[in-house]
Amino acid sequence: MNEMFVAHLYTQVKQAHEDIQQLTTSKNTLTEVKGELERAKEKVKESELTSATWSGSLAVGFEDIRTAMLDEYDDLLTRQLTDALTTIDAKITALQSDIQGMERAIKMQEDEAKDKV
Repeated sequence: MNEMFVAHLYTQVKQAHEDIQQLTTSKNTLTEVKGELERAKEKVKESELTSATWSGSLAVGFEDIRTAMLDEYDDLLTRQLTDALTTIDAKITALQSDIQGMERAIKMQEDEAKDKV
Protein backbone atom coordinates (compact mmCIF):
# COMPACT_ATOMS: atom_id res chain seq x y z
CA MET A 1 0.00 0.00 0.00
CA ASN A 2 2.80 2.43 0.90
CA GLU A 3 4.58 1.77 -2.39
CA MET A 4 1.45 2.74 -4.31
CA PHE A 5 1.09 5.87 -2.19
CA VAL A 6 4.71 6.86 -2.80
CA ALA A 7 4.36 6.20 -6.53
CA HIS A 8 1.24 8.37 -6.55
CA LEU A 9 3.11 11.15 -4.74
CA TYR A 10 5.97 10.98 -7.24
CA THR A 11 3.43 11.33 -10.05
CA GLN A 12 1.83 14.30 -8.30
CA VAL A 13 5.22 15.97 -7.77
CA LYS A 14 6.11 15.48 -11.44
CA GLN A 15 2.75 16.94 -12.51
CA ALA A 16 3.18 19.90 -10.16
CA HIS A 17 6.61 20.64 -11.66
CA GLU A 18 5.11 20.50 -15.17
CA ASP A 19 2.30 22.82 -14.07
CA ILE A 20 4.83 25.27 -12.65
CA GLN A 21 6.74 25.21 -15.94
CA GLN A 22 3.56 25.93 -17.92
CA LEU A 23 2.55 28.70 -15.53
CA THR A 24 6.01 30.24 -15.75
CA THR A 25 5.86 30.17 -19.55
CA SER A 26 2.42 31.80 -19.45
CA LYS A 27 3.64 34.41 -16.99
CA ASN A 28 6.58 35.27 -19.25
CA THR A 29 4.27 35.58 -22.25
CA LEU A 30 1.84 37.81 -20.35
CA THR A 31 4.72 39.97 -19.15
CA GLU A 32 5.86 40.42 -22.75
CA VAL A 33 2.31 41.26 -23.84
CA LYS A 34 2.03 43.78 -21.01
CA GLY A 35 5.21 45.48 -22.22
CA GLU A 36 3.90 45.59 -25.78
CA LEU A 37 0.61 47.08 -24.60
CA GLU A 38 2.43 49.70 -22.54
CA ARG A 39 4.37 50.74 -25.64
CA ALA A 40 1.20 50.72 -27.77
CA LYS A 41 -0.61 52.86 -25.19
CA GLU A 42 1.87 55.65 -25.79
CA LYS A 43 1.00 55.66 -29.50
CA VAL A 44 -2.63 56.51 -28.67
CA LYS A 45 -1.39 59.90 -27.45
CA GLU A 46 0.51 60.56 -30.66
CA SER A 47 -0.15 63.28 -32.69
CA GLU A 48 -1.12 65.90 -30.24
CA LEU A 49 -4.22 67.75 -31.30
CA THR A 50 -4.23 71.47 -30.73
CA SER A 51 -6.57 74.21 -31.81
CA ALA A 52 -3.95 75.10 -34.42
CA THR A 53 -3.93 71.57 -35.91
CA TRP A 54 -7.54 70.51 -35.55
CA SER A 55 -10.57 71.84 -33.78
CA GLY A 56 -14.32 71.56 -33.71
CA SER A 57 -16.72 68.78 -32.87
CA LEU A 58 -14.75 66.14 -34.79
CA ALA A 59 -11.62 66.97 -32.79
CA VAL A 60 -13.57 66.77 -29.53
CA GLY A 61 -15.06 63.42 -30.59
CA PHE A 62 -11.65 62.12 -31.57
CA GLU A 63 -10.17 63.24 -28.23
CA ASP A 64 -13.04 61.48 -26.43
CA ILE A 65 -12.19 58.28 -28.31
CA ARG A 66 -8.53 58.66 -27.34
CA THR A 67 -9.48 59.12 -23.70
CA ALA A 68 -11.69 56.03 -23.80
CA MET A 69 -8.87 54.03 -25.41
CA LEU A 70 -6.43 55.16 -22.72
CA ASP A 71 -8.93 54.15 -20.03
CA GLU A 72 -9.24 50.70 -21.62
CA TYR A 73 -5.45 50.35 -21.80
CA ASP A 74 -5.21 51.34 -18.12
CA ASP A 75 -7.86 48.78 -17.16
CA LEU A 76 -6.16 46.07 -19.18
CA LEU A 77 -2.68 46.89 -17.90
CA THR A 78 -3.32 47.76 -14.29
CA ARG A 79 -6.22 45.51 -13.46
CA GLN A 80 -6.64 42.60 -15.81
CA LEU A 81 -3.02 41.70 -16.63
CA THR A 82 -1.77 42.54 -13.16
CA ASP A 83 -4.51 40.36 -11.65
CA ALA A 84 -3.64 37.52 -14.02
CA LEU A 85 0.06 37.75 -13.16
CA THR A 86 -0.73 37.88 -9.43
CA THR A 87 -2.97 34.81 -9.77
CA ILE A 88 -0.23 32.93 -11.64
CA ASP A 89 2.34 33.84 -8.97
CA ALA A 90 -0.03 32.64 -6.22
CA LYS A 91 -0.64 29.35 -8.04
CA ILE A 92 3.10 28.80 -8.53
CA THR A 93 3.70 29.45 -4.82
CA ALA A 94 0.90 27.05 -3.86
CA LEU A 95 2.29 24.34 -6.15
CA GLN A 96 5.79 24.81 -4.71
CA SER A 97 4.35 24.42 -1.23
CA ASP A 98 2.43 21.32 -2.32
CA ILE A 99 5.63 19.87 -3.77
CA GLN A 100 7.47 20.43 -0.49
CA GLY A 101 4.67 18.71 1.42
CA MET A 102 4.59 15.75 -0.95
CA GLU A 103 8.37 15.41 -0.85
CA ARG A 104 8.25 15.35 2.96
CA ALA A 105 5.54 12.66 2.81
CA ILE A 106 7.64 10.63 0.35
CA LYS A 107 10.67 10.88 2.62
CA MET A 108 8.61 9.79 5.63
CA GLN A 109 7.21 6.80 3.73
CA GLU A 110 10.64 5.80 2.47
CA ASP A 111 12.15 6.17 5.96
CA GLU A 112 9.36 4.00 7.39
CA ALA A 113 10.00 1.36 4.72
CA LYS A 114 13.74 1.34 5.58
CA ASP A 115 12.95 0.95 9.28
CA LYS A 116 10.84 -2.13 8.54
CA VAL A 117 13.69 -3.84 6.74
